[in-house]
Amino acid sequence: MINHSLNRLKTTELYPFKELIKTGVGGIMVAHLYIPALDTTENLASTLSPKIVTDLLKKDMQFKGLVFTDALNMKGVTKYWKEGEVDVKALLAGNDVLLFSQDVPKAIDAIKKAVKAGEISKSTINRRCKKILKAKSWVGLNNYKPVKLENILSDLNSGQAKLVNRNLTEKAITLLKNENDIIPLKRINNYKTVSIAINKGENDIFQNTLNLYKENDLIAIPGNVPKARFESLQDICGKYDLAIVSIYSNQRSPANNYGIPDNVFDFIDSLSSKTNVILSVFASPYILKRFRNIDKIKSIVIAYEDNPVCQHITAQIIYGGVGASGRSPVTISDEFPLGAGMDSQGGIRLRYSIPEKVGIDHSCLFSIDSIVEDAIKEKAFPGCQLLIARKGIVFYNKAYG
Repeated sequence: MINHSLNRLKTTELYPFKELIKTGVGGIMVAHLYIPALDTTENLASTLSPKIVTDLLKKDMQFKGLVFTDALNMKGVTKYWKEGEVDVKALLAGNDVLLFSQDVPKAIDAIKKAVKAGEISKSTINRRCKKILKAKSWVGLNNYKPVKLENILSDLNSGQAKLVNRNLTEKAITLLKNENDIIPLKRINNYKTVSIAINKGENDIFQNTLNLYKENDLIAIPGNVPKARFESLQDICGKYDLAIVSIYSNQRSPANNYGIPDNVFDFIDSLSSKTNVILSVFASPYILKRFRNIDKIKSIVIAYEDNPVCQHITAQIIYGGVGASGRSPVTISDEFPLGAGMDSQGGIRLRYSIPEKVGIDHSCLFSIDSIVEDAIKEKAFPGCQLLIARKGIVFYNKAYG
């Protein structure tokens, strides 16, 4: 359920789609949502709503490309409509491509009956079929040539694409709480720090990036360890001046606390009563609801998901290489409503990024490897550490030998 006003929807949620439509995006998928500001029809997902698919997307927003349903075998639609019926409703709403029909033969029969009954005109079916055929022709499927898989990852993930991803991630990561402006960490050599990774192995990107600023002791804990193990760790970790605790999970279902065992919350609640805790959440922000003593945690950074870019930037926010500026896109709890978040200072220490961040094409650096490897081969030196920075940004940092 998206319960925002029409003005809010048009200025925020729909804004990216308006801009994409202007640039000629070829396809848009409609999710199974209930949005009262757009359609108050009971038990009707937005996927099946003519007001949303036809009136809003096609007419008001003037989208001319292919409209895809979300999967039609999901409970958002199957709970209220029989097999075949949901497919007819999806077509009536204005969708062009029906994904994951529960029963394709039944769907075809139901659509044929709807055409005979005059619910759907033959011209409508022909028009949408022609749109799909045009799209296939546009991408060359009428003269199919297999995609060359060699270097496909690098072709799809260009330096500029990676830079856009990093910039978006940097603006999204949210500093929800920052008692006494503990972030960015100051006078880092004056206290002993431990980094505790939960649901993650040792030497991940977050831990390694933290250690670029200061060598932290590391404890990696699988989330499913027995409660006794967590209790024994409390005394060990409580002796540190600061504990940087990181939680990892990409599970999006609220079942089983988004993949985080109860022992984890008990451990962090207890630890925050014994020492200063900075909590980094590489998981759903809703897990914060499970903490009983969240007021005792000094600082909370929400990265929303577990991926290398989130880990790399979050560590830099903690040490002040990057400043935080994100705001929560959801209401997490009464304490952290929609829009919660605060800014933190960046640029007090070196930032680590990719060459494109300072205007350099990463391909220009490929020759470095061969130069250094040739020097090692010729025994000019046994090895080296090469670090290159520009404008306070380290964009190359590699060990050889």
